[in-house]
Amino acid sequence: MIKILNSGHSTPKKYEKFIAHDWKHNKIALYSCDPKKLGNYFVESDKPFETSPAFFKPDVLLKYK
Repeated sequence: MIKILNSGHSTPKKYEKFIAHDWKHNKIALYSCDPKKLGNYFVESDKPFETSPAFFKPDVLLKYK
């Protein structure tokens, strides 16, 4: 059953990193887009908001052309 739920994949997901402006702490730094490492407006945390503006190289979007 677990194999079906995981679609047969047991390897951990890889998340891209990006440069973002963390409004909460007023700093620009490299952050992962892993949802576990980002915060939101509803839960108190020291993590940057998931709605922080991100800056990345245009090459990131090439796979969507």
